[in-house]
Amino acid sequence: MATNCWNSRFTPAVASTLLKQTTLALAQGDNKVQFAEGPDLKPTHNTKYWAAKTCGFDVSAEDRVPADLYNKILWEGLKRTPAPVRHTKFQSIAASGRSPTRTTIRTTNK
Repeated sequence: MATNCWNSRFTPAVASTLLKQTTLALAQGDNKVQFAEGPDLKPTHNTKYWAAKTCGFDVSAEDRVPADLYNKILWEGLKRTPAPVRHTKFQSIAASGRSPTRTTIRTTNK
């Protein structure tokens, strides 16, 4: 007979204190939601701001929102600073003015 080790193997989820300010059911009543330690965070923008920034996102199912763009929106909306720019190996090569070598670009023969 298999034993249930769910509680011993996984750490329970901890919700951001920012969610205490929402109308989500988890922030109301007798729900046993564990919130993160620390001060209660306050929203940085109103719902109109977030709606405008995420307008056009397909939220009909998981993984349909462009992750890089969503992360950029979250960073800039929560931190109120421009999101850091991700640099790829090829951007670094282009910025340096060097020519790509065989080790930086792989081609396949067909």
